[in-house]
Amino acid sequence: QYFPNGIPNPENPEMVQKTLAACEAANADLGIMFDTDGDRAGFVARAPGGKPGYEALNRNRLIALLSVGLANDSPGCAVVTDSVTSE
Repeated sequence: QYFPNGIPNPENPEMVQKTLAACEAANADLGIMFDTDGDRAGFVARAPGGKPGYEALNRNRLIALLSVGLANDSPGCAVVTDSVTSE
């Protein structure tokens, strides 16, 4: 066991599950997960469309979400990411 609740890694399924549970318990709108140096992040948000519960937004889904927002504000823009997101 490291840190207060394990190894801080927003891609670790255990960290995601703990953040989902914490959001449920707090009735939060958004949960944010970081690694120790802050160069990786993941989010937990309420499920869309009025569905109950929360869902994780990280890796490919996070890049896609941010890209849609950017494209709406800047049509024709280019988004560059590394190969880690090409699963």
